[in-house]
Amino acid sequence: MHRADTLIEDPTLRAVEKDKVREALRHCGYPEWALKEGDNIARKKVTKDHNPQNKERRAASFAVLPYIKEVSERLKRAYAKHNVSLFSKPGYTLRNALVRPKDPLVSSERCGVIYKISCEQCGEVYVGETERSLGERTEEHQKSVDRSDGISALSQHELKTKHRVTNGPIPDIIEIIDLESRNSHRKIKEAVHIQLEHTVMNRTEGWEPPRSYLPLLHKEAGEAGKSTQVST
Repeated sequence: MHRADTLIEDPTLRAVEKDKVREALRHCGYPEWALKEGDNIARKKVTKDHNPQNKERRAASFAVLPYIKEVSERLKRAYAKHNVSLFSKPGYTLRNALVRPKDPLVSSERCGVIYKISCEQCGEVYVGETERSLGERTEEHQKSVDRSDGISALSQHELKTKHRVTNGPIPDIIEIIDLESRNSHRKIKEAVHIQLEHTVMNRTEGWEPPRSYLPLLHKEAGEAGKSTQVST
């Protein structure tokens, strides 16, 4: 309930979303008293968040600087006088520059990714996800395109439009846009990224996020760029 109160600005959409949450909780066996208690807690939290006295106690802003002995302590006191919280982080050391515990993975070896492939002729985008390595999934796309069998959305796009998605190998144009190891969360992120694209060649949109969240998703994508990662 608190999430709906804080993320959805339109009162009508907020009420619709709360009704959906209540209905889902009833379906899971939650008693009515628990739903009312949840409403009361969410209402108190929103009231507390909008209390001017609480806002005064919170820092107006914050800053993060590398830690320097004796200097950081004085800076923290100086920043506090202006209602700014100062947080310290370790400085960049020779160890950071030289030590690499593991060799970085190449894109084709990454698992649990959300990726996109753009048609070089028309710009339509395919958004996909895979639990396996990206190289395995890309190889399946490549085989389907080479055979023109219409099994993958890319092959189907070429047969329908007479376009060539790419004149080179598909691995050269594939782009990882998000990472997620959890299966259900990855499918949700895939659906969100599909919604953020203007033209997609996906045959299905998979899980569809509630329409009340779409304005917020598009707003965040516009501010941070469409390659922004999605939080779940």
